[in-house]
Amino acid sequence: MINEIEGPNGTYWRSSSSPVFDDNGEIVGIIDIACDITEEKIQEKKARESEMKYHHIFETSDCGLVILDKGGVVKTVNQRFKEITGYSASEVENVSHFSRFFSMETVEDIRNKVHLSKDKSTCTFSYICKANVARDRTIYISTCVAPYNEGENFIVSFSDITPLKQAQRSMVESLKKLKKMNGSIVSAISQVTELRDPYTAGHQKRVAELAKSIALKLKIPAETRDIIFTAACLHDVGKLHIPSEILAKPGKITDLEYSIIQAHSKAGFDILKNIDFEGPVPEIVLQHHERLDGSGYPKGLKDDDILIEAKILSVADVMEAMTSHRPYRPALGVKKALEELQTKKGVLYDPESVEACITLFQKDGLNLKI
Repeated sequence: MINEIEGPNGTYWRSSSSPVFDDNGEIVGIIDIACDITEEKIQEKKARESEMKYHHIFETSDCGLVILDKGGVVKTVNQRFKEITGYSASEVENVSHFSRFFSMETVEDIRNKVHLSKDKSTCTFSYICKANVARDRTIYISTCVAPYNEGENFIVSFSDITPLKQAQRSMVESLKKLKKMNGSIVSAISQVTELRDPYTAGHQKRVAELAKSIALKLKIPAETRDIIFTAACLHDVGKLHIPSEILAKPGKITDLEYSIIQAHSKAGFDILKNIDFEGPVPEIVLQHHERLDGSGYPKGLKDDDILIEAKILSVADVMEAMTSHRPYRPALGVKKALEELQTKKGVLYDPESVEACITLFQKDGLNLKI
């Protein structure tokens, strides 16, 4: 018979009694054996306390938690997991195909990742995926998988990020609407400019399309191409400050009139500088008549002091202007315009932008008429 006895001063003993028999099989005495099991009881208590603490953390975690065994079978889930997914414990526990509930990697893929890790005890990885949960709901979850118990089991945590994804979608839609509205405003300003100068109607739009095509040919990032397009649509907005009789004057203009026309770059910058564009649109407008050798205006900038966006715009502007009719001269044609760019490539105009423009017209068959 074995008994556990609580001794004095917090000690614990395990005692066992065994009968002693004589040669005839008669009991002639009892032997009592006692063993100090205090340390064993202390460790048992610590284990119970640790288990209770773990269980409390597991059940009260803000994340949904799932324990998988080494075969990928769901052993247990916490309360938050049930709240997030709508599944009860009985619906998921002992299920061997856990990934059927979530569009994430299979347990086998997860296990292989862990086994390939140098340190299995610390290997973790995350996913953001859709979950087809109970009651035909679809949610977005962020999940982290980590091994524990020396890689024999996995603990998977889930956080419901559906509100975040919804907010992101709303933000994307708002940005689309804002971008569309900004495009409408840019178009309206461009049209106002052309009303003052009907002889160049469509000029800014054609320049914008050509500049964007050049930028695409140069493999300029899409975001920068959009900035170039916006600047090109507005590059002559400063002509609002030029008297109409100068803009529409037939024949040769005087030096004074030319100096007034030159002021349109700075005037355009002043009109646009307080608008919060997604990029240096006012600066591009200011620089679109600058030239590589410093002979341009308004600041006489050279080479790398000129924005690449302005270099592209200047090539497109010259090309469109020379192929279009003006009050003071007839259209010069595509061939003449390309000769101008080729001859002064690297002197006035950016070489790469010129080559891209030539390719668009001579090889790609681009037509400026819009």
